[in-house]
Amino acid sequence: MEKLSRRTALKGLGVLAGGIGASSAGIAIAGEAGAVPLSAVEGTRALTLHGSGLRTVGRSGRTSGDQVLLRGDLSFRVGGAIAGSFFSIATLLDTPSRFRPSVGSLAVQTFSLQDGKIVGTGDVDHDGSGTLVVTGGTGAFHGARGSYTASQAVNSFGGGHAVYTFTLLIPEARP
Repeated sequence: MEKLSRRTALKGLGVLAGGIGASSAGIAIAGEAGAVPLSAVEGTRALTLHGSGLRTVGRSGRTSGDQVLLRGDLSFRVGGAIAGSFFSIATLLDTPSRFRPSVGSLAVQTFSLQDGKIVGTGDVDHDGSGTLVVTGGTGAFHGARGSYTASQAVNSFGGGHAVYTFTLLIPEARP
Protein backbone atom coordinates (compact mmCIF):
# COMPACT_ATOMS: atom_id res chain seq x y z
CA MET A 1 0.00 0.00 0.00
CA GLU A 2 1.33 3.42 -1.01
CA LYS A 3 1.93 5.89 1.83
CA LEU A 4 -0.20 9.05 1.59
CA SER A 5 1.71 12.25 2.20
CA ARG A 6 0.27 15.05 4.27
CA ARG A 7 0.48 17.44 1.29
CA THR A 8 -1.53 15.06 -0.93
CA ALA A 9 -4.14 14.56 1.80
CA LEU A 10 -4.56 18.31 2.34
CA LYS A 11 -4.88 18.92 -1.42
CA GLY A 12 -7.57 16.24 -1.57
CA LEU A 13 -9.47 17.81 1.33
CA GLY A 14 -9.22 21.23 -0.29
CA VAL A 15 -10.69 19.93 -3.54
CA LEU A 16 -13.44 18.08 -1.63
CA ALA A 17 -14.31 21.15 0.45
CA GLY A 18 -14.36 23.36 -2.63
CA GLY A 19 -16.65 20.92 -4.42
CA ILE A 20 -19.03 20.73 -1.50
CA GLY A 21 -19.09 24.52 -1.19
CA ALA A 22 -19.68 24.98 -4.90
CA SER A 23 -22.46 22.40 -5.04
CA SER A 24 -24.37 24.00 -2.17
CA ALA A 25 -23.66 27.66 -2.91
CA GLY A 26 -26.71 28.09 -5.14
CA ILE A 27 -29.02 26.91 -2.37
CA ALA A 28 -27.34 28.58 0.58
CA ILE A 29 -27.10 32.01 -1.02
CA ALA A 30 -30.72 32.55 -1.92
CA GLY A 31 -31.47 35.79 -3.71
CA GLU A 32 -28.10 36.09 -5.44
CA ALA A 33 -27.94 36.06 -9.22
CA GLY A 34 -27.91 32.52 -10.55
CA ALA A 35 -28.99 30.96 -7.25
CA VAL A 36 -31.16 27.85 -7.46
CA PRO A 37 -34.49 28.43 -5.69
CA LEU A 38 -35.05 26.05 -2.80
CA SER A 39 -38.22 24.69 -4.41
CA ALA A 40 -36.21 23.63 -7.48
CA VAL A 41 -34.12 21.16 -5.48
CA GLU A 42 -35.90 17.82 -5.80
CA GLY A 43 -37.18 16.50 -2.49
CA THR A 44 -36.44 19.73 -0.60
CA ARG A 45 -39.24 21.34 1.34
CA ALA A 46 -39.32 24.65 3.17
CA LEU A 47 -41.55 24.72 6.24
CA THR A 48 -42.22 27.47 8.76
CA LEU A 49 -43.95 26.77 12.05
CA HIS A 50 -45.10 29.39 14.54
CA GLY A 51 -45.09 28.55 18.23
CA SER A 52 -47.50 30.07 20.72
CA GLY A 53 -48.12 29.51 24.38
CA LEU A 54 -44.49 28.46 24.89
CA ARG A 55 -43.81 27.85 28.53
CA THR A 56 -41.49 26.03 30.85
CA VAL A 57 -42.90 22.91 32.50
CA GLY A 58 -41.88 22.26 36.08
CA ARG A 59 -39.05 24.07 37.81
CA SER A 60 -36.77 26.15 35.58
CA GLY A 61 -33.07 25.38 35.62
CA ARG A 62 -30.68 28.02 36.85
CA THR A 63 -27.20 26.47 36.76
CA SER A 64 -25.12 24.40 34.35
CA GLY A 65 -26.38 20.81 34.13
CA ASP A 66 -29.98 21.66 35.06
CA GLN A 67 -32.67 20.55 32.63
CA VAL A 68 -35.52 22.67 31.32
CA LEU A 69 -38.71 21.29 29.76
CA LEU A 70 -40.61 23.42 27.25
CA ARG A 71 -44.03 22.97 25.68
CA GLY A 72 -46.17 24.95 23.25
CA ASP A 73 -48.64 24.90 20.39
CA LEU A 74 -47.73 25.08 16.69
CA SER A 75 -49.47 26.69 13.72
CA PHE A 76 -48.58 27.36 10.10
CA ARG A 77 -49.08 31.13 10.45
CA VAL A 78 -49.14 33.67 13.26
CA GLY A 79 -52.48 33.42 15.04
CA GLY A 80 -53.51 30.45 12.88
CA ALA A 81 -55.34 27.32 13.93
CA ILE A 82 -53.36 24.96 16.15
CA ALA A 83 -51.67 22.38 13.89
CA GLY A 84 -49.65 20.50 16.49
CA SER A 85 -47.51 20.62 19.60
CA PHE A 86 -43.91 21.45 20.44
CA PHE A 87 -41.85 19.75 23.14
CA SER A 88 -38.24 20.32 24.13
CA ILE A 89 -35.84 19.16 26.79
CA ALA A 90 -32.73 21.28 27.18
CA THR A 91 -29.68 20.89 29.38
CA LEU A 92 -28.22 24.21 30.48
CA LEU A 93 -24.55 24.44 29.53
CA ASP A 94 -23.49 27.84 30.74
CA THR A 95 -24.86 31.02 32.26
CA PRO A 96 -24.82 34.25 30.23
CA SER A 97 -21.66 36.33 30.44
CA ARG A 98 -20.77 39.78 29.19
CA PHE A 99 -17.12 38.77 29.03
CA ARG A 100 -17.20 35.67 26.81
CA PRO A 101 -19.54 34.11 24.28
CA SER A 102 -21.28 30.95 25.43
CA VAL A 103 -24.00 28.57 24.35
CA GLY A 104 -27.04 28.53 26.61
CA SER A 105 -28.24 24.96 26.27
CA LEU A 106 -28.19 21.73 24.31
CA ALA A 107 -31.74 20.84 23.24
CA VAL A 108 -33.68 17.93 21.79
CA GLN A 109 -36.92 19.19 20.22
CA THR A 110 -39.99 17.39 18.88
CA PHE A 111 -42.52 19.00 16.54
CA SER A 112 -45.67 16.88 16.59
CA LEU A 113 -47.98 17.59 13.63
CA GLN A 114 -51.00 15.76 12.24
CA ASP A 115 -48.97 14.28 9.34
CA GLY A 116 -46.05 13.15 11.49
CA LYS A 117 -43.25 14.29 13.76
CA ILE A 118 -39.97 16.09 13.18
CA VAL A 119 -37.15 15.66 15.70
CA GLY A 120 -34.16 17.98 15.94
CA THR A 121 -31.24 18.68 18.20
CA GLY A 122 -28.58 21.33 18.66
CA ASP A 123 -27.36 24.19 20.76
CA VAL A 124 -29.50 27.18 21.60
CA ASP A 125 -28.12 30.57 22.61
CA HIS A 126 -29.20 32.40 25.73
CA ASP A 127 -31.61 34.53 23.69
CA GLY A 128 -33.49 31.42 22.49
CA SER A 129 -32.05 31.41 18.96
CA GLY A 130 -30.10 28.70 17.23
CA THR A 131 -29.59 26.63 14.11
CA LEU A 132 -30.35 22.99 14.80
CA VAL A 133 -30.12 19.76 12.83
CA VAL A 134 -33.12 17.62 11.86
CA THR A 135 -32.32 14.11 13.06
CA GLY A 136 -35.39 12.40 11.63
CA GLY A 137 -39.11 12.20 11.44
CA THR A 138 -42.18 9.99 11.25
CA GLY A 139 -45.19 9.81 8.93
CA ALA A 140 -44.93 12.38 6.13
CA PHE A 141 -41.52 13.34 7.52
CA HIS A 142 -40.11 9.78 7.62
CA GLY A 143 -36.41 9.87 6.72
CA ALA A 144 -36.29 13.68 6.83
CA ARG A 145 -32.97 15.39 7.26
CA GLY A 146 -31.89 18.99 7.11
CA SER A 147 -31.74 21.91 9.48
CA TYR A 148 -33.85 24.64 11.00
CA THR A 149 -33.48 27.96 12.71
CA ALA A 150 -35.23 28.64 15.97
CA SER A 151 -36.17 32.00 17.41
CA GLN A 152 -37.81 31.42 20.79
CA ALA A 153 -39.08 33.67 23.55
CA VAL A 154 -40.26 31.50 26.44
CA ASN A 155 -41.81 32.40 29.77
CA SER A 156 -43.25 30.45 32.70
CA PHE A 157 -46.79 31.74 32.20
CA GLY A 158 -47.52 30.45 28.68
CA GLY A 159 -47.16 33.75 26.83
CA GLY A 160 -44.02 32.76 24.92
CA HIS A 161 -43.77 32.62 21.13
CA ALA A 162 -41.40 31.20 18.52
CA VAL A 163 -40.67 30.81 14.82
CA TYR A 164 -39.06 27.64 13.44
CA THR A 165 -37.92 27.73 9.81
CA PHE A 166 -37.04 24.33 8.34
CA THR A 167 -35.14 23.29 5.23
CA LEU A 168 -36.00 19.61 4.88
CA LEU A 169 -34.85 16.93 2.47
CA ILE A 170 -37.49 14.20 2.50
CA PRO A 171 -36.82 11.10 0.42
CA GLU A 172 -39.64 10.00 -1.87
CA ALA A 173 -41.65 7.03 -0.66
CA ARG A 174 -40.77 3.81 -2.43
CA PRO A 175 -43.39 1.15 -3.18
